[in-house]
Amino acid sequence: MKKLWYVAGAVFLAAGLLLSCGGGGGDEDGNGGAEPPGTGTLTIRNQSSAELELVHWMDDFGYTYFFGIDLIWDPYIEDYVYGLFPGSSYLHQVYPGSSYIYFWISVSPDFYRTDALVSVNAGDAVVFTFTDETIVWTLDEGEGIVFDLDDAVRVPSDVNDRRSAAREAELLFGK
Repeated sequence: MKKLWYVAGAVFLAAGLLLSCGGGGGDEDGNGGAEPPGTGTLTIRNQSSAELELVHWMDDFGYTYFFGIDLIWDPYIEDYVYGLFPGSSYLHQVYPGSSYIYFWISVSPDFYRTDALVSVNAGDAVVFTFTDETIVWTLDEGEGIVFDLDDAVRVPSDVNDRRSAAREAELLFGK
């Protein structure tokens, strides 16, 4: 029964992402329905000791970009997911935006985000590097706890359905 709830949650999140990511631009984004004004690039490097899963960043036009091609075993959803092994990096051409980088760590069920916003303008080539000293937030039901990435510890939570839904979205929308 619990798996049924995970599947239902994944379907609803995937449908929501499809609606929000499908069209890009529009008045709801505050851009008057204009097309994105060119692109830049965002490279995410993992120089930390952690395996980062389902790493993603969102632009100001409603698109979500997943980073990484390394297959990482996720014990919480019992499947491989894309991510960044220590020492790897991934470059994406992106529309302009300012957002946090969101991700999971393979040894923890918690959902994380960077402490700092990462901004990319048209024509920019931005590189964000995770290290063990990168300040991150754990996102647990709206409350944040700040710490260094290497201090991330396994804390029981109920985010497996969000993780499964992010995996479904990754499969639907690709990189």
